[in-house]
Amino acid sequence: MIKNIERINKDLARFSDQEIVITETASCAAGRGPGTIRLSTQNKCLWMKLPETPIKWTQVQKCGDSAIIEFTQTGNRLHLLEMKSKITIKEWVKTKEQWLGAYINSLALSGVLELAPFSEIILYIAYTEESITSTNYDADPVMKKVGIGKSLITNTRDWGASTTSIGLGDWRLRYVQRDSSGNAQSSLA
Repeated sequence: MIKNIERINKDLARFSDQEIVITETASCAAGRGPGTIRLSTQNKCLWMKLPETPIKWTQVQKCGDSAIIEFTQTGNRLHLLEMKSKITIKEWVKTKEQWLGAYINSLALSGVLELAPFSEIILYIAYTEESITSTNYDADPVMKKVGIGKSLITNTRDWGASTTSIGLGDWRLRYVQRDSSGNAQSSLA
C-alpha cells in the first residue's frame, strides 16, 4: 500500500487502524494548553506530527499540529488538525494559515511516499472555548483591527460553518470540543 516508508522519520509518524492519539503538553507554544485528542478510525491511517515551521522555501511559515492520511477504498483522505485552548478571531485567522502550512507539508510527504492525490481534505479545529460567536465583529470594525501592514480581517462568518477556505477551495470543517482538561474524543469524518 505504501512504498518508500523508510524515507520518513519514524519518531514523528505512526500507523493505526483503530485510534489516533494526539497529545499536547504544557510546554507547547502559546495558545494551546495541555490535552489529548483521541480520534477513532476504521481504516489504516498514517499520522504525522508536523513541525512548527513548514518547508523553508515556501511563503507560508506556519504549520498545523498534525496531518493524518487515511487510506480508504475511495482514495487517500487528508485530515489536518489544529488544537487551541481559546479561539478568538485572531486565532481563527492564524489557524487557517497553520492549516495551509500543514497542507503544504502533507503534499511534500505525499510526494516522498509517492501516494496518489488526496481524494478529500478535512480540517479539524479542537478547542476548549471560543469567543467568536459572542462578539459582533461587524457592528464594531475596530474589533477586526490587525497589525501594521496586515490586511483587514473581513471573513469572520465562516466560524461555525461546515466548510471553510484557506485559499485553495472550500474544504470540509469539523469542530472538536475539548473539555476543561483539554481532552476530547471524536472520529475521523
